[in-house]
Amino acid sequence: MVIDSEAKGGAFRLWPEEVTTDKEKFTKQPEIIAAIISVVGTIVGTLLISVLLGFLEGRVGLGPVVGVITFLLLLSIWVLLVFRWGLRLAGAAAAAMVVVGSVIFLLAVLAQANLGISLPSATTIAVVTITPTQPAGALPTRMLRPTLTPTVTRTPGPLERGEILGFCGDDVCIYGYGGGVTPVGAEMSVQDVIGSPSWSPDGLRFVFSACHKDDVRDPSECHPNLYIANRDGSNVTALVYNPMNPIIFPAWSPDGERVAYHDGGLLKIVRVDGTDARTLVQSSGEVMCPQGIAWSPDSQRIAWLGGNCRSQISDSLWVVNRDGSDVHLVFQSSDPLLAGGQIAWSPDGSSVAIMLQNRAVYLIDADCNSKPSGCDDSSRTVLDKFPEHWKHSFYPQWAGEEVAR
Repeated sequence: MVIDSEAKGGAFRLWPEEVTTDKEKFTKQPEIIAAIISVVGTIVGTLLISVLLGFLEGRVGLGPVVGVITFLLLLSIWVLLVFRWGLRLAGAAAAAMVVVGSVIFLLAVLAQANLGISLPSATTIAVVTITPTQPAGALPTRMLRPTLTPTVTRTPGPLERGEILGFCGDDVCIYGYGGGVTPVGAEMSVQDVIGSPSWSPDGLRFVFSACHKDDVRDPSECHPNLYIANRDGSNVTALVYNPMNPIIFPAWSPDGERVAYHDGGLLKIVRVDGTDARTLVQSSGEVMCPQGIAWSPDSQRIAWLGGNCRSQISDSLWVVNRDGSDVHLVFQSSDPLLAGGQIAWSPDGSSVAIMLQNRAVYLIDADCNSKPSGCDDSSRTVLDKFPEHWKHSFYPQWAGEEVAR
């Protein structure tokens, strides 16, 4: 059967199937074209209008629903047009919907570009936003964007960036407080040398006890002297030279002017240019022999661990002024004895930290009233561990703490 698109009396006529001529085919082509335009136009037009209505209603989450309802409604209207007035009129109506839908959709796109409005997608879950009404005369409320929390990059503190001087094999090494070892290559013999090197206050140089490799054929023959070198091991210069006595336990003063050291059982100081060397404390019967030396933060006093030079045993803590006055015993230990070299002033200059050989640590008041056997227990405070960053072998000394100069 063939359906004739010419409707008379408002109804379709069903004609018996028959062979059509070329003229009849030509006259039916507009109807076929109209049908195609009707179908395509209806789909495109309804989709455009549906997207627009979905955009308008998307603020309350009904955009997709309104779009589907609109599409079905327009499709129903098109079907009624086909049955009532034929395909040609339906095609014209569909074409009009395409034009109208395109214009409205173009306006919506322009509004999106100019106003920053976003078209909703079918998968967007919209949330109803209730904007409170401003009271009469009130200033408009400005919508604030959420503030993003900035990413904080942690910077290591002075203590974590600290550098510790020490001996490693037959060389001086810089140990990072957080890890790592750097040999300086000082080209000196430091085996079996007692006492750690000491930083200059600016960390650019250090003083250490050593023997020049050209002066000894065997480490046991070394009688160490004092040398100053750059932090990279270059420009090694003799500070104090005494071929008869070992010169050990050097300590660079915080003001950068002098170096205190042990020379044959005596406590001495010298300027960093090698001049004005003098004795502060005379050893009496090989007692008070310095086994560890530390400057106060203001460079006005020196504390040291005294003992017997022959046995290399430390059992007492002593303090003296920079000019050699007011020598006094601060602490006396019998058992266990003191750990050699473990001595440091507190950053406020009021106390001295020491360690016993059983690794117990005390903070002792440097200004306590001395008795023949040293200060009483009320002048001593127990510490959990020895504060390594208080020592002159740590740079920067007293790192991260306020220092009384």
